[in-house]
Amino acid sequence: MKKILTAALTAGCAMALSAPAQAAVSINDTNFDFAAIDGNSLEFAIGYAEVGLANPVDLFLDFTNDLSGLYSFSFTTSSASVNIAQALVSGGGLLGPLSLVKTVDDGTTEQWALSDYGLDAGTYRLTILGEASGVGNSLTGTVNFAAVPEPATWALMILGFALVGGALRRRDREQRVRFNFA
Repeated sequence: MKKILTAALTAGCAMALSAPAQAAVSINDTNFDFAAIDGNSLEFAIGYAEVGLANPVDLFLDFTNDLSGLYSFSFTTSSASVNIAQALVSGGGLLGPLSLVKTVDDGTTEQWALSDYGLDAGTYRLTILGEASGVGNSLTGTVNFAAVPEPATWALMILGFALVGGALRRRDREQRVRFNFA
């Protein structure tokens, strides 16, 4: 029994110390003035901005990610002369586009967001449509991503708890004392 527990513990340690999953994200196409990726392999943000919005507003950001995870989309406009009508995320394995929700409209700025939505690996497009009049209008925003643990990670964690629980259960509860008189 000890050999089985030792082998299972060794295998679990070897798997736990192996290289974690790495996500690769890329911006495929965009018509924003600025779009850049910041972050590491399991969490990243795509920052984007457009200065001097033209009328009509028709902006897009295409990106590809090869790891499933939780996505959050958000953006803010800079003036009352910008009126966003629709903001959508489409592509990948989605059955239809996801709409961002207007969370703030104080007459001067608008904020739109879609938080912590689970998306599979794939290619997606963020589209922002609306109207802008006047000069000096801008829009800034981010796409945030956090990886969801892979099933193998969950399995190793559960296996580890089971091994620790089994080892604790099998311990001798009685302390035996032996005296050896020579």
